[in-house]
Amino acid sequence: MKRTSATQLAPPAGPARRASGSSSRSGQLPEGDVRLTANIRADLHLALKIRAARERTTIGELIETWVETWKDKD
Repeated sequence: MKRTSATQLAPPAGPARRASGSSSRSGQLPEGDVRLTANIRADLHLALKIRAARERTTIGELIETWVETWKDKD
């Protein structure tokens, strides 16, 4: 199964997360971001892709939102 990067999914709904106005080029990270690589089961990856598409966002945005919901609870 070919992997699809988050940038190949539908663009996020609403205003862009970063309001800097600068467009990022392929392979370059926005300032302040880091690249995350994780190995997960294929079925979970597919579920993430489907949810991101349904919400018209990216896998990265979903992960950031989920982490933000629990990071301040510790």
